Amino acid sequence: MKVFLAVIVVFFASSVIFSQSYTITGQVIDSSNNKPLGKANVIFAHQPDLKIKGIIADNTGRFRVDNIYQGKYLFTVSFVGYKSYKRNITVDREMELPKIYLIPEGVEMKEVDIIGKTSGVTIKNDTTEYSADAFKVNKDAVAEDLIEKMPGISIQQDGSVQAHGETVTNVLVDGKMFFGSDPNAALKNIPAEIIEKIQVFDQQSEQSQFTGFDDGNSTKTINIVTRLRVKQGTFGKLFGGYGDQEKYSAGGNINLFNNDQRISILTQFNNVNIQNFTTEDLLGVMSSTGQGGRGGMGGNRGTRGGTGGGGSYGGGGTGGGGNPGFGGGGPGGNNASNFLVSQTAGLITTKAIGLNYVDKWGEKIDVTGSYFFNLTNNNAQSSTDRNYFLTSNSAQNYNQDNSSVTQNINHRFNLRMNYQIDSSNSILFRPAFTAQLNNGTSANIANTYSGLNQLSSTISSFNTDLTALNSTNELLYRHKFDLPGRTISIDLNGTYNKNSGDNKLSAEDLYYNSAITSDTLNEISDLLKQGIGASTGVVYTEPFTEYGLLQFNAKYSYSEDKSDKSTFDILADSSPLDTGLSNIYKKYYTTQSYGTGYRFRKEALSFALGVNYNIAQLKNEQTYPFTINMERSFYSVLPSFMLQYRVSKDQNLRIFYRTNNDDPSIDQLQEVLNNSNPTQLSTGNPKLAQDYKHSFNLRYMETGFENVHSFFVLLGATLTENYIGNSTTIAQKDTTIMNGVLLNKGSELTIPVNLNGYVSLRSLVNYGFPVSFLLSNLNVSLGANYTRTPTMINAITNRVNSTTYTGGVVLSSNFSEKIDFTLSSISSFNLVRDNMESANNSNYFNQNSKIKLYLWIWEGFILQNEINHQYDNGLSASYNRNIILWNLGFGKKLFANDNGELRFSVNDVLNKNTSIQHNITDSYTEDVRSNTLGRYYLLSFVYNIRAF
Repeated sequence: MKVFLAVIVVFFASSVIFSQSYTITGQVIDSSNNKPLGKANVIFAHQPDLKIKGIIADNTGRFRVDNIYQGKYLFTVSFVGYKSYKRNITVDREMELPKIYLIPEGVEMKEVDIIGKTSGVTIKNDTTEYSADAFKVNKDAVAEDLIEKMPGISIQQDGSVQAHGETVTNVLVDGKMFFGSDPNAALKNIPAEIIEKIQVFDQQSEQSQFTGFDDGNSTKTINIVTRLRVKQGTFGKLFGGYGDQEKYSAGGNINLFNNDQRISILTQFNNVNIQNFTTEDLLGVMSSTGQGGRGGMGGNRGTRGGTGGGGSYGGGGTGGGGNPGFGGGGPGGNNASNFLVSQTAGLITTKAIGLNYVDKWGEKIDVTGSYFFNLTNNNAQSSTDRNYFLTSNSAQNYNQDNSSVTQNINHRFNLRMNYQIDSSNSILFRPAFTAQLNNGTSANIANTYSGLNQLSSTISSFNTDLTALNSTNELLYRHKFDLPGRTISIDLNGTYNKNSGDNKLSAEDLYYNSAITSDTLNEISDLLKQGIGASTGVVYTEPFTEYGLLQFNAKYSYSEDKSDKSTFDILADSSPLDTGLSNIYKKYYTTQSYGTGYRFRKEALSFALGVNYNIAQLKNEQTYPFTINMERSFYSVLPSFMLQYRVSKDQNLRIFYRTNNDDPSIDQLQEVLNNSNPTQLSTGNPKLAQDYKHSFNLRYMETGFENVHSFFVLLGATLTENYIGNSTTIAQKDTTIMNGVLLNKGSELTIPVNLNGYVSLRSLVNYGFPVSFLLSNLNVSLGANYTRTPTMINAITNRVNSTTYTGGVVLSSNFSEKIDFTLSSISSFNLVRDNMESANNSNYFNQNSKIKLYLWIWEGFILQNEINHQYDNGLSASYNRNIILWNLGFGKKLFANDNGELRFSVNDVLNKNTSIQHNITDSYTEDVRSNTLGRYYLLSFVYNIRAF
């Protein structure tokens, strides 16, 4: 009892001592003219927890900060255009600080100034900036680990990155390209310790950046700003590991920085499913004709439900993530879907090497270029359970088992060269080239049922051997006149693509309760698709009133695409050429666009109004097996509007509306039968028209200066007229279709058609704030998405409504490099409602919770844990999942500065890894289970290069 009373006395005494607070006052002065600096930022950051107290100085530069408790603080004063003032002070009394003089410094255009490192998040115009120092990560962390702790940024289950509700498609390093537009190359290889800040913004097109008019062609971009000390130096990582089951992982990255010149080399060799590339590296697969499901001939949209798991925890990197949905793809869809699903499903061997080069040639030429090579071998197996949206008395189910082996070889080259001729003239040249070889084989066993009655069964094999070439070139000339705001820019663009090769299909089909009981196919198809395109445009701007700017623009574009498919029936007695499956087709598409716009910008408010008038001609020309010529013209008025209002220094509102047209692809137009899955046929529709799309976005962002919170709201909507959807005929009896082809009972034919009524709505709310007593950051998000997809099934118009509610929470440590943890949980609840038949309605729930822990135990001994709990409910029988995935690693730091590490890791300790994918399309829902990487052990050596 005495001890208890003593503790109580000490506690209250401590509370009295440490609860004393003081007032600090002072004044901020411009050192160049000795005048007060009003509205300067004043911050007191308590040591060591970095809990801050801040205020903005008044118009006379005076500030008064109350309730500053006794202790040690980092005192920071900053103002845009001036060098920050920093000093450590101890507060133990009321204080009037000496005058603080800030020294002016040059600030480059579009630079975002750090407003107090410890404040974490700041906003300037449409750029959100995160100070890396405000987010503690372990010494071995990479950029991906750092941004995962930042409010509003999340790593998705498929490995992609979302910022403010939108997918990040481009990552820059110090404003320069890094391996083209591959986000993973930078995020998985740039060490977190060299990062000073992260900037998130919507990167406009080159022409928009020059003219100041937003043309709507923007991409969500992250810019990694490195610390000054690494502007000259060498850094990177080398690793190699080997384990049981002959698993291995080796590679690394080396970065040679010498001010303007930067050379980066990236390598990876492994058979543990680690990859550092995007769909740009899968061009040859994406443009092929695959086996199985329809592969999105029309406008199917896949909704990924479940996730893959696992990945590799050894070898200096982590894998894992989920499976992207590709509009009804998944195993049994087109080859691209097969390949992409297997980024975490399937067994993948990867060999890759890349080179990135950044330099300044003389005073006038800036150069950025990269070359990337990868070779992947993919062995994937999957099971699919598909349920169609039909009336209750004709419900139909499709089951499929698929096995595939695919090899993809890719060469990718990108270059950006900017020539600043003089202060008024510049030329930008951006070529890109990709060459790919893809070959694969797949075996498929499929069965179709109507209730308990089997309609058909198929056993088939499909082999491909494809080559793809793709080239784009952009040339942009820009000129500034003497009158500020008066500019002219002229751009020239050219594209070329060629996809060629052959595929072989062998299939045996059995039909039950049908006039024809069996069918055998043995076919070889020669494929050739090639296209050229060219466009030119001119944009002229003229100042109008003190704060306004007028824009006039004109653009002309032309494209020509050719598709030649010849299919030969090996079993034919007479002519082997199958005219029903062969076709020579050309598409010509020409557009003219004329527009004008007005932009107003004054202090906190800017807005832009614009309108374009588009004239498009679409011409289809078929020369085999019979001649068809069809030509149509389309006329569109395309308005746009953008408003941005800075409510206050830390609050920003942006509203954006635009309209645009998308023309149908040659695959959607070409009326040739695709029988790669004999029970699921598809063909094109030469009568397709271009669509008309309305897009609306509202984004509100706020960063709290005193309590260091971050809050944003995103609302978005898309409405599409003449939406290119699907008309699916599922034969209720044997039916003869185009060119005398028999569609057996239970088989389907899909044709793309124009439909009205496509609507997509999305919303996201995110709130991030520090949790002081845990010395951590908490990030909470809520979202709701709704999609209404029009479709036709058996000539009946239908609407498939999909609503998804999401919620997520991330708690990340922020107090030590030696204890680094992130706790997260993301849940989604999906409701599918079929207008045609309520029996097709379904509900689906998915939750993925994760614990990541990095612990410096003692004397360089490291423990790493990653535990995932994955839960799915509402799937097909036997597809629901409730599992724990556990990756574990032990390491020992070696050498000076802990640059080396010997690591032992176990992937999927409990051997529970499974890959489940839930897809929703306009005519069915499906669940897909794929093989994955299971438990294995790896002993690795990692060496960090730090010479800066």
